[in-house]
Order: sequence, then C-alpha cells, then structure tokens
Amino acid sequence: MFVSESERNLLVQHKDTIDILRHRDIPDVKQLSNMAQISWITAKKHVNVLEEAVIIKQSNMGINLNNDFGFFASIAIGGTQVKATLIDFSFRPVNIFKHSLFKAYFDSLVSLFPDTKIDTAKEQILCCKTTRSFAFVQNICSSFIDRTISFFEKTDTARLLGIGISLPGLIDWEHNIINFCPNFPELDGCALSTLIKNSVHEEILSHNVLVQFSHDTTAALLYEKERLYLPEINYRSYKDAPNVACLYMGSGLGASFILQNRLLNGANYCVGEIGHWSIPLDEKRFEKIIKDYQASGNKTAIEDIEHYKFQEVLEPNKNLSDRKCNCGQDYCLENAIRIKVFNSNDNNDFLSKTNPTELEHFAEMHPYRYDLLKCFISQILNVLINTLNCNIVILTGRILTCINDLGDEIEGLKMCSALKFPSNRCHIIMGSKRPDGTAIGAGIITYHYLIGNGLNIQW
Repeated sequence: MFVSESERNLLVQHKDTIDILRHRDIPDVKQLSNMAQISWITAKKHVNVLEEAVIIKQSNMGINLNNDFGFFASIAIGGTQVKATLIDFSFRPVNIFKHSLFKAYFDSLVSLFPDTKIDTAKEQILCCKTTRSFAFVQNICSSFIDRTISFFEKTDTARLLGIGISLPGLIDWEHNIINFCPNFPELDGCALSTLIKNSVHEEILSHNVLVQFSHDTTAALLYEKERLYLPEINYRSYKDAPNVACLYMGSGLGASFILQNRLLNGANYCVGEIGHWSIPLDEKRFEKIIKDYQASGNKTAIEDIEHYKFQEVLEPNKNLSDRKCNCGQDYCLENAIRIKVFNSNDNNDFLSKTNPTELEHFAEMHPYRYDLLKCFISQILNVLINTLNCNIVILTGRILTCINDLGDEIEGLKMCSALKFPSNRCHIIMGSKRPDGTAIGAGIITYHYLIGNGLNIQW
C-alpha cells in the first residue's frame, strides 16, 4: 500500500513533533511539551492524533516512532557501483533476517543487483557495477521503481512513503536538468524525468508515489548527520553540532555543509563541488616528502617513488595533457589525486586501484603515495575549517573510510594549518563504512520532500 493524502498531511502538520521523537528519548507527554515548547494539552493532542494514525506508539519505555509506519526505497548511482536499500520510518535499513515480510521484495531485486552481498551484520546490501551510460542509468532507475511499486501494490501490511534516487554531478533544480556530470558525460544536459521510462512514469502517477532525485554528496551528509543520533554511535556527543562539513572521496570528490543547523544550499543548490577546483599545489611540501623518504632508507617507499615516477609531482603539468579530467582541466583537484596518488590513466584503472580490498592495505604497501594522499586531504580540510569554522568534519566515501591507518591520523591532518584558533574546536571524525550510506541518505531526503521541507532542512 501507499501513503494516503490524509496521512501525508498529518506528517506535514506534526513534522516538528516527529523530528523530536526521532532524535530524542521522550519518556512522557510532559517532556515532549517541554522539548517542543508547547502546552501539555497541545502535546497530548498531538500524541493522540499520531498514535491513532499509528505513526507513533506509547509504552512503558516512553513515546516512540512506529518504525514500521512506512518505508522509503532508495538507490544511489555511483561511479563504481549502484547501491539500493529500504529504510524504515526511523531511517534505519531494513534487515530481511529480522523483517521477513521484505524478503520477497529483496529477492525481486537481486537480478537487477547481481553483486548483492551479505555484510557482517547479516544485512543484504543490494549493489551492481556501474556502466557509465544513459541507457544503464535509465534502466536501473526505471526497473528499481517498477519492482518497488509492484511489491507495495500487492501488500496491505507495509506502506511505501517514497522513492529516492541520488546522482553525481551538478543538477539544475530550477529546471530539473543534469547540468554537468564529469563522471557520466552521457548525462550532461539530460532532464531528470528522462531517467525514468514513460511506462514507469504512468505507474508513479497512478499510485501518486513520490520519486525524488538528490545530489550524492548531500545524501551522504544527511545519512552521516542522522547517524549521529543513533544511541550505539561513538560520536553521539556531536549530534547537535551546529556547523558540520562532510568530505566525500570515492569515485568523485565533493563536500556538503550544515551551517548554524541549516543545510547549506547556495544560490542554485550547487554547493561543495570541490573536486574540480583548480588550485595551486604545495610543491615544496611534496618535495620535502620525497627527500625525507630518500634520506630515511625506507626501501618500500623508495621503490614506490621510483616505480611510479612521482618526481613529476614537482612539475604539475608534466604528462597530464593526455589524462585530462572530463571537466576539461588538466589539473583539477580530483584529477590530481587520481594521477599523483593512484597513478591512474583512466576511470577503469582508478576504480580497480581504489576498490576496498586494495585500499585496506594502501598505507602499508604504498607509504609514499599514502603521504601524498594525506597532503591532499589536509589541504582540503584546512580550507574547509578555516573558511567555515566547523564544529566537526566527517570523512566519508570509500577512499577515506577503507584505508585502515587513516582513522588513527585524522586529527593530525589539520595540524599543518597556520591558523590554529579556528581548528582548535573542530573535530574530524570518520564516517560510516556502510557501502549503502548514500542510498540511505537519498531516502532521508525523500522524507524531507514528503513533509514539505524540500532541501530547506534544519535541525
């Protein structure tokens, strides 16, 4: 079944109360009235209405959201893989080993996602390899929506609230067009509506299903921010941090921000495209790394330097003309990392060298290149910290979360800054290693569109 118009109206009317219950432990109506800054009588009315609609439930444990009120299906189109997930009303992924109702749903999707695997928590992670073509993106989006609608159409015990799709690249939200997508050139100039086949559009309209596109780095931030509220998370003390930056480094490089408890969108929702900065590199710093390693006698590092000929770091434009980024620049930040750190000649080569298995032992196998990577990361971090004066910076994406040694060195990455005062109160934390985190974030963004927030999100 699908969310009705009356149910959606209730979610819109009571979104503040629902958000409090999602983010706080509320033992009783009195505590809810204090948190919402409304009278006890008004709070009681809200609770009664929401409980009658099975959106919340009361017990001796307090007032809580009904996690099974509804579900969001979502998909993240990435440069390496496409991930899909189903999240409940509390934004937690559905585990088919605990929620057997959805086993048939996941089984219906496995043929679309042949690389599906079971992770350590015995959760099913739906994924498949990406083909960087319009036809592939259209087919995977359309088939995912079609099978999702088909499943929920046949059940009267689970409610579909919406479908989310995250994409890379610059999106013109005013005209709903993909303005520029360096990692998917065939998508440049495409209307978002064309990514869904006409026959599936008809299904969407007939069931009044909300399908919402989003930007991948924004989706990653929303997932990481909501994750801070989970009681089992070590970093929960940062959950109310008003200024947050999320640095994403995977197939692409981007950032997204929360400033003064509001999602930063910019003039046309194109914030955080840092991967295609054309910036000067700290050549003296790179030169010092080379000299230090050569003087240290570290055999692995010296072989690394000689084998990959990284002395060309000192000549930024050398041998780059045949390895231009799709953005058109010889030496944007994203391309510099691909070439100088991973010695990649093209996208496929880069993807093979940055798969999670390769990255796990990257610091040990390539100490010199690992130090180069830290140089790039620290430069980016210091620009973000000194510009935005963040409370926390979250590092996410496979390159940042899969390198084992990086987690122990993240605080040191900001210490090269000459401006110590803004960095003193900024904490750098590692994001989740969940491969479907961006897909979860796409579902969270769809919730905000469902309740009328759009991207005007505040905490």
